[in-house]
Formats: sequence, structure tokens, C-alpha cells
Amino acid sequence: MHGVANFPNLITTLRLLLLPAFLTFLVYRRPGAALAVLLLAAFSDAFDGLVARWLDQKTAIGSFLDPLADKLLSVSGFVTLSLIGPIPAWFVIVVISRDVIISLGSLVLYLHDGRLEIAPSWTGKTAMLAQFATLVMTLLLQLSYVDEGHWMLLLAITAVLTVVSGLQYVWRGLNRAGTRPAGRR
Repeated sequence: MHGVANFPNLITTLRLLLLPAFLTFLVYRRPGAALAVLLLAAFSDAFDGLVARWLDQKTAIGSFLDPLADKLLSVSGFVTLSLIGPIPAWFVIVVISRDVIISLGSLVLYLHDGRLEIAPSWTGKTAMLAQFATLVMTLLLQLSYVDEGHWMLLLAITAVLTVVSGLQYVWRGLNRAGTRPAGRR
């Protein structure tokens, strides 16, 4: 079974459906409920990958939907938390700019050589993990469970990791683009 209807893809789709609940809880300043939804989404993210490997049900749509669900959850969470506080706007600009640059670079490379390859890097995975930790810690900050100084340190580390991973993707893209002479297909 390699369509959208396989079990891992269903789990990923359900994670996408958690997005409205997550954002609603953020907007109505219910950080505990938002944290519960975020942790459920994180659990489903780990679970769908394990199930896909275990059942040998990796699909092209799944490899597209899984990171999409992660990105929608993190970016919309950061934007919302920036609008209502406490995430600073500069942080959201860093996160969104990296993703836009990677997406546009992937499009340019696809137009260049007809291949759509966005292989995750260890720095990209580390940045995504740090972004998730930042979301969790921001909600814990709102619940008064963490110190603002520790939260600000994590915010800075996450921003640096996000920029470094973005630069690595740009570097990989430039190297790939330079592998074929101009004018040839």
C-alpha cells in the first residue's frame, strides 16, 4: 500500500489536523493545552516514521507531508507566539527566511537540472529539534516553569542553528548547481 491511505500517512494527516487546535489554544492563551497538543504532534511525528519503516510503507507523499506538517506547526506556532508574545519578531524572520530560501533554492535547482532533492542534513534536523524545543520552552515559560534567561539562551542557540543549517543547504545547492555546464540539459 503506497498511497495516501497507508497508516503512517494517516498519522501524519492527523498531525496536520492538530494544527487548528494548537493555534486556537495559543491565541486564547491556553499554554498548557497548546503544550499537550504540541507534544501529541511530536509523538505522532516520531511514531509515523517508526511505523513507516517497520511496515515498509515509506511513500513519496509521506516524505512530503511529514516535513510539511512539522514546518506548518513550528512556523505557525512561532508567528502566533510572536503576535501575542513572547517570541520576538526577529526570530520568526530568521526561521521563515531560512525556509523560504531553501524552498526557492530547491525550485531553482529543479528548474536547473530537473531533480527535486531536499535531503535532510544533520544540521537541518538539529535546527528543527531546537525549534521544537524552543516552542516547548516558550509554552513552559508562559506556564512559569522555566527561567526567562534559559529561554532566551535557547532562543539564541536555535536562531544560530537555524542560520547555520540554512547556510549548509545553500552551500549544498550551490555545489549541486555547479556540477553541470550551463546550457546543457
